[in-house]
Amino acid sequence: MCSLGSSNLGLNPAVVAHQSNTIHSHAAMLNGIAAEIGQTGQASRAPGLFGLLPGNLIMTGGSILLAQSAEADVRAAAASATDLLGRLSAVIAEQEAASSAGDGYSTGAMSAAKASDLYNQVMTNPDALDGMTPDAVKRWFEGLTPAQQDAFVNGRPEIAGNTNGIPFDRRIEANVLNAQQELANGATGDQKDYLEKVVAGEVKLISYSPDDNRIIEMVGEYYPENVEVDGVVVHPRTDDIINYVPGTNADMEGFYKEETQDLARAIVDGANPPGATVAFVYKDSPFPTFNPLTGVAKNDWSESVGGAYHEFNNALALENTGGAPVTSIEHSFGSSAGGNAEIRGSNFENRIVLAGIGMTDDWTANKDTTYYSFTGQSDIIRAARDVQVDGLGYGIPPTSENGFNEIDTGFAPAPTRWNVPDVSVGTPWGDIEIPVDVSVPDPIGNFNDRMDQHSRITRTNEENQVNVDKMLAIIEKSGR
Repeated sequence: MCSLGSSNLGLNPAVVAHQSNTIHSHAAMLNGIAAEIGQTGQASRAPGLFGLLPGNLIMTGGSILLAQSAEADVRAAAASATDLLGRLSAVIAEQEAASSAGDGYSTGAMSAAKASDLYNQVMTNPDALDGMTPDAVKRWFEGLTPAQQDAFVNGRPEIAGNTNGIPFDRRIEANVLNAQQELANGATGDQKDYLEKVVAGEVKLISYSPDDNRIIEMVGEYYPENVEVDGVVVHPRTDDIINYVPGTNADMEGFYKEETQDLARAIVDGANPPGATVAFVYKDSPFPTFNPLTGVAKNDWSESVGGAYHEFNNALALENTGGAPVTSIEHSFGSSAGGNAEIRGSNFENRIVLAGIGMTDDWTANKDTTYYSFTGQSDIIRAARDVQVDGLGYGIPPTSENGFNEIDTGFAPAPTRWNVPDVSVGTPWGDIEIPVDVSVPDPIGNFNDRMDQHSRITRTNEENQVNVDKMLAIIEKSGR
């Protein structure tokens, strides 16, 4: 594992110093609060000493104990903050020592010597880049010689292809090698067919680690500016970037079958002008299932998936030198991951939530983001919304009350009753239709249609084309 310093390379010492001063101030405040709590405990024993009449304050022995316990907890928090101050001071010292006079952190660069030292660690230790921010990884990679960069990509493709901060073109290159290795290991069926397309360059992967359930496919190309040949634009600049986050049960097989990517491809293909949109189909971590004990109902899934999604968005921001707006499209559970990424600091031009479960209670809307929600009238997800209790459920649904523009999907309400068909009776003179004007409750048809509406919103066939067109209109309004 890296030392504390190497795991935080890229931090600006001035910024860390400012944070240290803030923590110092807060630690002093905590100690002050602890003193006040302790004083309250003393007041409970002798209220008159603090200007309180005995009849106005009755403190039991239990209350006194609680006050003492609270005082101890707050003082412990202050002590932890003080300890953190010491560690931050060590980070500042290491960062400054690692910087050369003309190649220091004031300019955001890493010294060649430090970059080379970390390169030697990475080539023998797969955990050497753990804990580094995408920005720090980028600066490390840029500090290497071209020969070192090539040796890293070719010698450690499992790291190069899956580390945020490594340039996307080099990650794609590394994941071709990772696909080749998986084919050599005996991939069969849909996986084999898919990986052969990766090796042939027909599919581009920004992440690929099947053992870790990680895969991100890039659909289309990214161009920060127009590409011209003899004054003629041969490829327009990228106007829009789309992230598509699938929902519960998203797995590697869905990518291998090339089904999870359908919506992203439809949006890229429908862009106007052609080629102006690039999409990233995201699954850079395990996703929840419907397991009743460990599945999607446990809302800490939003943190594990959302945390990784936030880190990817940080890496994407480093690539997006043309400043194209980013729209996050999220299906079902994916909406909670998008919300958690926002909690951590990710920023989107738009979030388009498709049959979304919603966000955890600590989410608030970003004033610079426009929110949209597509949910069928009878979508089964509506029954699971607005519930969050003891780590289960998601308490903030994607509704107008929470800042979302609710878009009519055009899906008809699910049937509640079933009309009994007419009876046909055979006679010597031919069949006779006897009308039966009867209807009965139809729970099966109702359930099936409600389930179908939940997945229908992500389809790209004719029955959902109107909603795909609405998404395209939202995206094009932002980027053009």
